[in-house]
Amino acid sequence: MRILREDEARRFTTRRRDRSCSVPRAKRGLALNSLYSPRCGLQRGDGCIATSVHAAGGFVAPGGFLVLALATLGSACTGYWNIRHGNVDRHREWMTRSYACIFGAVTLRLWLPLLIVANGGEFLPAYRWVAWLAWVPNLAFAEWTIRRARARRGAPLVEQGSAA
Repeated sequence: MRILREDEARRFTTRRRDRSCSVPRAKRGLALNSLYSPRCGLQRGDGCIATSVHAAGGFVAPGGFLVLALATLGSACTGYWNIRHGNVDRHREWMTRSYACIFGAVTLRLWLPLLIVANGGEFLPAYRWVAWLAWVPNLAFAEWTIRRARARRGAPLVEQGSAA
């Protein structure tokens, strides 16, 4: 059995998706536009902002959730801006970061019971830790994945742009 290279696999999946989808291409574009609207990015960040305002744990836990909210909003809006300006590769990178931030909700639910046990059944110290541990490793992994993909493509690891 032959293993497909990454570009061959991508062409196969794109071709198959285009052939198997019953929705015309023009309507699919409209559906994607509504999916990646700025409103969607704002809704993602709203939950984190509400959590940061009402979170227990002094300044540590609310600070973690507030930074998460800003990272989620920033990455989703930047990804949307990039796709609207035709920068597909940059869009994929920013949406990967956005997904990593949003996946923090899942990671929180995985870490919290373990941290409660590690802290002798105490909730508050575990909550302070999990406010940061839920999303920082996810974002670090996403950034590592993005930089590894850039290196494989031969793209620069740092954006070459004009200094503002």
